[in-house]
Amino acid sequence: MTDHTLMDQSEIIIAGIINSIEQDTTSSHPQTLFSVLVTETLKGTTHQNEIIVAIPGGLAQNGMYLKIAGAPRFSLHEEVLLFLDSLDDNFYTITQFIPAEAGSQFCANPLDFRLRGNDKQNG
Repeated sequence: MTDHTLMDQSEIIIAGIINSIEQDTTSSHPQTLFSVLVTETLKGTTHQNEIIVAIPGGLAQNGMYLKIAGAPRFSLHEEVLLFLDSLDDNFYTITQFIPAEAGSQFCANPLDFRLRGNDKQNG
């Protein structure tokens, strides 16, 4: 997809800063909620200076972690440029992301990730 096509397909384009990150374990489909402080609106209107961007994947109700290959991940206080579509009032999702392999996903115990993360940091 070209940049122009992505711009045309997006309802809203914003620049912002990741203000908080939360796991939504209440829905039947795990998702991560990123609170974004909007610093500039490049297309469309948000009506708020802070929005929530929902990305598929994250901690599930049963304690397992769902990771969608190719789904974007952000860090706290990271500056971002986002191409978004609205889900409902104040909730948005990324216009399009392409999984590394179509349908590629896996579930794991969150402890496994913490252990692997520590190995990478210490090794």
